[in-house]
Amino acid sequence: MACTQQSFYFLGISFATASQIYLNANLTIVAPDNFWYSDGIVVRYMISGSLTPPVTCPYCGPSCDYDFLAGGNEGEFTITFDATAATGAILLWFDPANVPDRCTWTYDGVTASEYSGGGMAATAYASGGYMQGLIGGTTSAANGGTFQCAPPAGGSTTITNNTGSAGVSYPQDEWVYDIVTSAWVSTANTVNVGPFTNMASGGVTLNLIDIPGPSMMVIPKPNATPSTVTIVIDGPCGGTVWSLSAQCPIKLNGFPIGVAGGVCGPTGSYTSTVYMARNFPASQGLASTISLHDWGFLDPDGVTPIPAGIYPVIVDGPFYGCWEFDANGICINISTAFACGGALCV
Repeated sequence: MACTQQSFYFLGISFATASQIYLNANLTIVAPDNFWYSDGIVVRYMISGSLTPPVTCPYCGPSCDYDFLAGGNEGEFTITFDATAATGAILLWFDPANVPDRCTWTYDGVTASEYSGGGMAATAYASGGYMQGLIGGTTSAANGGTFQCAPPAGGSTTITNNTGSAGVSYPQDEWVYDIVTSAWVSTANTVNVGPFTNMASGGVTLNLIDIPGPSMMVIPKPNATPSTVTIVIDGPCGGTVWSLSAQCPIKLNGFPIGVAGGVCGPTGSYTSTVYMARNFPASQGLASTISLHDWGFLDPDGVTPIPAGIYPVIVDGPFYGCWEFDANGICINISTAFACGGALCV
């Protein structure tokens, strides 16, 4: 059901029990026929000037395949979108630019803030791979990587890879996404953003070499329901600019793969499948090859990352190669020059 939000009026204590619905506060203009109307709790249809009995309202909000933007504002931003009844992997691309921000997703009781940065390998962004928590650039190399952050409360606060925010939290404005205006609207509430733990604990990943660039997040959706995903973006620092896009679920592409350490090349045994999320927004997560910083899984829905190891893989061509994955399932090395199972790929 497509949803358009606007104001309407009724006489009574609830829309579920109202006898009529109007377009103006004076209750003189009856709402038109042949439309569904909802207060977010129930939905009723108007026909021949009368409302049908109430039924439970479906979700009415932004859907996937959507771009959400924020420019220049720190704060905490929350949006819930409909990922439809389709199953597969929901891919998000979050770009914090240089000033660190954190994107966290929640779906079906699972919450995570993890990314693969540096899409399209070092040709685009020199630093890439697995990241967690607050991500962005650095203003110095001190303490494993430092960003000098100026919160709106005043003063200068340092966030580092070694110490995180050192126990400091940031009072920030709370914002929610309004689908009608396609804009973020303040709730007039103040929330505490942080504190952020250090890099080793998954609280921050500040890049020393380059900014992260568009960083991919993978949300596994193996079931038709629930269909809604909630995203929270925390921007603790002044002057932040970030962007986010959400893609509807897709079944990840599969590639024949052997066991870790298995023999590579035409004589190898390729009895399993690795399913890859392509870390490049223009590809919509799908491709005929595997690149650095793509994310590998044992299933097409992105539920279980591939264990760490060097695997013989066949990609488009066919092309035989050795693909190395880290403990998080991120591709960190590709070569025909190093050996799988003691044999070079040929």
